[in-house]
Amino acid sequence: MSQTALSPSFRKRMLPLAILTGLLVGVGLPTLYGQGLQNELDREAQSLGEEISSRLQLEAQRRPGLWVYDPETLDSLILPFVEANPDLFVEVHSAWETGVYSAGPERNHRGRPVAVSVKSKGRTVALVTAFLHDEGVRQLAKNAWVFSIALGSILALALYFLPVSIIRRGDVNNTELWSQLEAANAQLEDRVQVRTQALQDTQEELRELGTRLVEVQESERARISRNLHDDLGQTLTALRLRLTTIDALLPSGSPVDKHLNAAIDAIDEGVDQVRALAQQLRPPALDKLGLGDALDDLCEQSAARYDLNIDSEIDTFGLDADLAEALFRTAQEAFTNIARHANAKRVKVALRKEAARVTLSIEDDGKGTNSNLKLGLGLIGIRERLVNCGGRLTLGLGMSLGGLQLMAEIPVASEGVTHG
Repeated sequence: MSQTALSPSFRKRMLPLAILTGLLVGVGLPTLYGQGLQNELDREAQSLGEEISSRLQLEAQRRPGLWVYDPETLDSLILPFVEANPDLFVEVHSAWETGVYSAGPERNHRGRPVAVSVKSKGRTVALVTAFLHDEGVRQLAKNAWVFSIALGSILALALYFLPVSIIRRGDVNNTELWSQLEAANAQLEDRVQVRTQALQDTQEELRELGTRLVEVQESERARISRNLHDDLGQTLTALRLRLTTIDALLPSGSPVDKHLNAAIDAIDEGVDQVRALAQQLRPPALDKLGLGDALDDLCEQSAARYDLNIDSEIDTFGLDADLAEALFRTAQEAFTNIARHANAKRVKVALRKEAARVTLSIEDDGKGTNSNLKLGLGLIGIRERLVNCGGRLTLGLGMSLGGLQLMAEIPVASEGVTHG
């Protein structure tokens, strides 16, 4: 994890923005304010000039050509305006007289002149020029400049230093939060590591326990298979010999013959069942001949027992006893599930060794599978057995027969392979 600090580029970006804001406030505001005052002054001068012009125009209509030579009349018409507006200065230029009449205070600073014509009988007879002195406006504008420059400077400094200060304080808090977060993350990683190690240890113990249980189970199966074959099988065989001897000693046509024959038949059936059960618990072919022959024998028995048409392609190769046993038990469980659940007629069995792995594929033409398929206890046990051998079990839709396909894969070392 990394933390973000205040970069110099941010300060460089903020500086021109702060300067621009200060200039807009320090220069823009007083300029607009001064322009507004000047416009107001011009409007007032225009209004006064028009009013004076209208009075002179009435006098020009009443006394054409003479009014301009009468200063007293001009004073009576113009001086009231000058007296009412101390900043007003008025000049009157006649169209035929070279002299200029003026009224109002003479000052250095005048505003912008406003000229209004005086007309009589459709022609201009005089021009009235009105000025409003702008010293007051200038002073107000100057004060506005001083205030705006001060305000703009304050805003510029605030706009630059305030975000930088806030972000810098945020960086300090951020650093503390990052430190706390990193410490909490380290503690969490330690806890996760401890829990993960504990889980791995537990899984390893369960795997070892599963392997041991499988070994014990197979050992017990082998023992029971031997006992069935050696003890119970021999007992049944001896019993059959005794009954056969008794049958030979009895006279022909004895009423006991049919009972003896029925008992002998029952013993024969029992011997067959004991032999089949012993072979199912621990097939002799698996120990004596290897996985390939044991699977061939299993396919023949399953075809006869479950009325199935089984096509097998089984390679012959050397394989570790534990791995061969795991694959054989996988095939046994697959045939049991096909008989119980698939309602199938055809089955394809393939045992292949390719590169560094052995694959056992069993596919049927039964009802198939769906996404909600759940493994039974038998398949769960097979899966765990394969996992303990480093392999895996997968179930899916078969591509050849369209039913369920069971695929068992186990990694092995590369050895010679004979295709059967």
